[in-house]
Amino acid sequence: MQPPFSIAHQGLTWARYYNDSKYSLPTQQIQHATPNSWFRPGLGQVYLNVDGAVNLSTEIGSIGGLIRDNEGNWIMGFKQILGSTSIFNAELWAIYTGLKLAWDNSFERIILQSDCLKAATTIHESNAEYNPNSLVRAIKSFSRKC
Repeated sequence: MQPPFSIAHQGLTWARYYNDSKYSLPTQQIQHATPNSWFRPGLGQVYLNVDGAVNLSTEIGSIGGLIRDNEGNWIMGFKQILGSTSIFNAELWAIYTGLKLAWDNSFERIILQSDCLKAATTIHESNAEYNPNSLVRAIKSFSRKC
C-alpha cells in the first residue's frame, strides 16, 4: 500500500518566513526564497512545507508550516511555540502538526517537504512504528490511515 504522503528533504526553511506574524516580509523576499526545484504536484495532491527551530540560548522551540495547492498557492498554515525541546523534536512536531492539519482538512495526498534529513530518514525506516520516540510513531500512523 502506498503511504498517503511522501517526504522530501529540502534545504529551504519555509516556516521561517511564515513563523512570526509580527514581522512582515516584502513580497519580493518571499518570491526570491521560492526554490528553483519546485515541481507541481499531481491532481489531488498538496505540498506541505514544514520547519522547526530552537533558540539555542533559551532552548525554546517553535514550528510553522504551510499547505500549498498544485499551483503553488497558499491554502493554510500554522505556527506554534513548543517550549523547551530539541531541534530534532521540533522538526518532528512540525511534521506531525502539519500532517494533522492536512488530514483534518481532508487532504489525503500530501507531499511533505522538510529541511531535516534525519527526521525524513527516521520516519521512513522500516521499523519506525516501534521507534521509542512517540512523535515518530504518531507520524508513521498517518501512513496507516489509507
